[in-house]
Amino acid sequence: MTPKASQEGRATGTSFKGVFAYLQHDKRLEGQDVNSTSDRVEWQEFRNLATENPHMAYRIMRATANQQDALKREAGQSLAGNKSDKVVFHYSLAWHPDEKDDVTKTEMMKAADESIKALGADGHQAAIIAHNDTKHPHLHVVINRVNPEHGKMLDLWKYQERLSKWALGYEQSRGTIYCEQREMNWKRRDLGETFSADKCEVYHKHDQAKGLGHANDNEIRKIMAAQKAKDAALAENGAAMHERHSEEWKDLSKWYATGKAKIAGTSAGDTPTPFQKARAQIKEQYRPAWREHYAKQRTETKYFEKREQRLLGKLENAVSAVKMNKELAATDKGHAQSSLFNFLTSSKARADALEQLHAAQTRKLG
Repeated sequence: MTPKASQEGRATGTSFKGVFAYLQHDKRLEGQDVNSTSDRVEWQEFRNLATENPHMAYRIMRATANQQDALKREAGQSLAGNKSDKVVFHYSLAWHPDEKDDVTKTEMMKAADESIKALGADGHQAAIIAHNDTKHPHLHVVINRVNPEHGKMLDLWKYQERLSKWALGYEQSRGTIYCEQREMNWKRRDLGETFSADKCEVYHKHDQAKGLGHANDNEIRKIMAAQKAKDAALAENGAAMHERHSEEWKDLSKWYATGKAKIAGTSAGDTPTPFQKARAQIKEQYRPAWREHYAKQRTETKYFEKREQRLLGKLENAVSAVKMNKELAATDKGHAQSSLFNFLTSSKARADALEQLHAAQTRKLG
């Protein structure tokens, strides 16, 4: 087992989007600006994130880091202390090639969780991403250093020693020592000697040592710059399309209202028109559906209010609010979308999202 993080302080970074862009895609081929394929991603798991969607995961991690002070205030913590924007911590775990047939997904997840705990980060948001592009099994771990409960930063003092000590115990528990140098180093440490690192690269050179990627490298910046340019062009085209559709929708609504009024008509006396008769029949037919509709909405509101009593419950409601917001935007062209950060920080915004969705469902059934 070899745990590795970039040397010279480069294990930490500022961009969740950048490190996810690198880990979620294949390495760039020569001449490529961006590689959009993801064949090397074998599987991925998330911790303390209320989502299994990687695109949502890094946004939640970013939003959590952005509200560090608010989390501290809510937890009654002091806002004093050194500030740092290095909220991303990234390292990898690699097994010996001889273990390839014995190391299952369950074993890899177990090791990842143990290493996170060894760092004191088991309460932090984390992504575990396994790759299959090398002869040796390996995975990457991305940790949000800002704790989602109280906002404190993860202390990385001597993190290399902590990972090294855990890795030694891990190999001992599996019955085979692949990194003999590490075992010797710890015996010498026990005698009072000092080491900056174990330098155990017996069976592979870590990708980061070759400059192939970490949270802040130039390759990621190029990917982000290219994506930013694409986003800008897409936004410009989207704005023009939205304006055109808005005018078309106004004309369609006017035509529909005129046609509806003509079909409905009015009764000259007490005798209802055929349309009015049909409407009354449909109203009676749908009465059970209305009862079920309102019962379902009352249940959803009840569980929403219950989740609002817990911090992780608020996070679940925020993620649900984003989904509801997108659902409304897909059916209502005039609906203004809110950001994930707005839902994370505002209880009223979360409640409004649920209320607006319920209103749209009621209109649809009507």
